[in-house]
Amino acid sequence: MNVLNTGNKPSQLAERALKIALTQLGVKEDPKKANTGEQVNKYLAAVGLKPGYPWCQAFVNWCYEEAAKDLQVPEPVLNTGGVLDCWNRTAAGKKIAKAALVKNPALILPGDQFIMKIGTKGAGHTGLIVSVTEEPGGWVLRTVEGNTDDAGGREGIS
Repeated sequence: MNVLNTGNKPSQLAERALKIALTQLGVKEDPKKANTGEQVNKYLAAVGLKPGYPWCQAFVNWCYEEAAKDLQVPEPVLNTGGVLDCWNRTAAGKKIAKAALVKNPALILPGDQFIMKIGTKGAGHTGLIVSVTEEPGGWVLRTVEGNTDDAGGREGIS
């Protein structure tokens, strides 16, 4: 996992984006596995995509877009529906690679966007960090994500 970081402490924008994301808990595709639905279509439209595309990156973008509108500031998340496209096009100073995070999980802040590369064919998944806590057995990340399920899948509820 890699992280797109908001700075040394959560910014007002990151905090607002996270609050917005948490209001979206329970949003599901309709019909299942179709990458569509009333709210899902709004996320996709935020990055210029029509219904039917995977929407985890669109969800993150929409949350930050809404937060930026509320606070009347520029939106920092790249306007893309591609998780790895977002990672690849983000400035180096805004990224924290997995190796650095393993050494210092405290670098991860609420509202930061995490990005995971899945497999070797260019697939990925993303969401927002809710919290990072040290618990018996290691560090635990709590996240809020779009296009996922309770079993940890990255393609919605089947």
